[in-house]
Amino acid sequence: MLKVRRTSHGSAYLHVWREGDEYFRQKSPRFLTEWTNVMFVAVPVPPIDNVFYVDLSKEQLDIPNHTFDAVNAYHVFEHMTPQEGEKFARELFRVLKSNAICRISVPDLESTCREYLHHLEVAEKEPTPQNIRRYQWNVMEIFEQMVRDKRGGLMADALRRGDYDGDYIDKKFSDVYRPFMQRLSEQPGAPTDGAVWVPFFHRLWPLTPGRIYRGLKWRYVHYRTGNDPMIIKEKTRWMYDRVSLGVLMRRAGFVQIQQRDFKNSDIPYWNKYDLDCSNFADRAIDPSVYIEGRKP
Repeated sequence: MLKVRRTSHGSAYLHVWREGDEYFRQKSPRFLTEWTNVMFVAVPVPPIDNVFYVDLSKEQLDIPNHTFDAVNAYHVFEHMTPQEGEKFARELFRVLKSNAICRISVPDLESTCREYLHHLEVAEKEPTPQNIRRYQWNVMEIFEQMVRDKRGGLMADALRRGDYDGDYIDKKFSDVYRPFMQRLSEQPGAPTDGAVWVPFFHRLWPLTPGRIYRGLKWRYVHYRTGNDPMIIKEKTRWMYDRVSLGVLMRRAGFVQIQQRDFKNSDIPYWNKYDLDCSNFADRAIDPSVYIEGRKP
């Protein structure tokens, strides 16, 4: 059974996410100490204190009913099928107390489609290299992440070739590609496949037989399967907008569904953690659609 942590104000908050090097780098000091943390994985990963690893598309949370005062599900639902997503939403409903808030963030299908249509028209009228690149990145955001057959997919290939508009990527994806862009600027031609993990031995420290075993097991499994987007849960399985995400939450039993933004939430003391706001600018760390509901 998962060990439940308490925040400094005495509440029990659940944090669920898949991965993301820049997100972990910026926000882990805030969620690792006070939140109960679950990472959505299907294969072993380097162990981190106060993080539990669960294949949320197949397994239930090992948590009693009515345990948490709030949950923040950060970019996990897009990596599940619609059926898996509905099942997991009901699971979040189960572990929340009455009157608790559930906050879900996913890539915003609506804004992506609007951006795609805009750049389609711009590229048709003025097919400059810059306009074509921006158009192609919007196409990749919609389709490529669903069909890619290797880690990083065509997006990583484009970054490696230098076939991108850096200013546009920074504006559209905010901090998500920051590690990749830094590596490219410091070491042109450096590999960009997949996320950049926190150094391996840092995650094993302090060294214990159990941590060493889990770490070596992760290295072996990652070597065998780490390039398969389906196995590592990188592949996008579905996309949501403010309507469909609200429908998902209502079906799970949540009420008072409303759209929020990266700064604001009904989760008490949310501003203390600021999990969706970039540490570097007044913007989202990963632009998303944010929907919240309350358990009756």
